[in-house]
Amino acid sequence: MVAWADGQDPAILILPFLQEFWGTSLLVLLAWPIDHFVKSTWLNWTLGWLMVMSLDILTEGGSTNPACNVALWLFGEFTAKEAIVRTIGSVLGALLAFPMVSDLIPSLTVGSLNVGEDFNIFSTKALIEGAAAGALMLGIHFMPIFGRFMRPYIAVVLRIILVVFHYPTFNPGLALGIHWSKGNSLFDFVLFYDYLLAPCIGAGLVSLAYKKFSKEKTD
Repeated sequence: MVAWADGQDPAILILPFLQEFWGTSLLVLLAWPIDHFVKSTWLNWTLGWLMVMSLDILTEGGSTNPACNVALWLFGEFTAKEAIVRTIGSVLGALLAFPMVSDLIPSLTVGSLNVGEDFNIFSTKALIEGAAAGALMLGIHFMPIFGRFMRPYIAVVLRIILVVFHYPTFNPGLALGIHWSKGNSLFDFVLFYDYLLAPCIGAGLVSLAYKKFSKEKTD
């Protein structure tokens, strides 16, 4: 049996990789067509709510969001190896799915990222992406409180974040997929800072703060 230096079998990371890969792929292949074709607000929201819960079941709680993977590593929920593998799976899933959606439904617009602007460390987009990812992580940390209603709860949290922050990406994997599907280079510093780094910082800071608060509360 192949093992790493710490004795861990690499095979146990195959499932997390597949969960993130297929979860992100299905998220793109379902969410964007629903948003494009379903014009009724309530039906759109209902289908989105059911989709989030279904994906959570299929992926057994996979985050399908690299920013969340980084935050959960900082929180101690994931090992560094698992966070890396999950992130790779999520990014590859997005890079595969967005071009497929664009090819299958030519009239569908996957959206665009504001990467043509000059770099600004306090850019509005970076602040929004970071705050939205942070809000999502806060919602994730409160999930255990809701017991068997965790899935409906997190689906509602996602919808609230989308509305409050005016539909941010707050997912580095999806941001890369959107940018890639338009034939753009992935080597763009504004893309990296606003859409990749900012969500990870926002989510990570919330997890570190929640970890410290939880530790102080139990001491």
